[in-house]
Amino acid sequence: MDRTILFVEKDSGYREKVSSQLERLGYLLLPVGEKHDKVRTPILSNLELDESAIPGVILMSANNHPDPGDANGILNLFGKKHGRPIILYGDEVALKRATPRFSGYNCTVLLKPLRIPELSINLEMAM
Repeated sequence: MDRTILFVEKDSGYREKVSSQLERLGYLLLPVGEKHDKVRTPILSNLELDESAIPGVILMSANNHPDPGDANGILNLFGKKHGRPIILYGDEVALKRATPRFSGYNCTVLLKPLRIPELSINLEMAM
């Protein structure tokens, strides 16, 4: 089982909090950096859509990336081409807005704030 996660979250404090909890549970999080332009968008750091670093699961905030094309092509590469499951999370409004755009992806949704026991179960099912 591939226990790697690509965690796409714009809020670096929230990303760090959740990442540390996931790492304690034995998951490997792929490195994510910040792209500095008009919008600070998490991108793959040192990987730049490197197909040799395909994550087991994509964990993605609907609040920050309501459109599958927003994450610099990450979802089209890993989500569609390689069929990696996506766990989309956010508040109810963001999920209602984003979920229809993820038609054709292997996607599940969770409400924010993420609860680690619930997230862990969903990660294991996705992997």
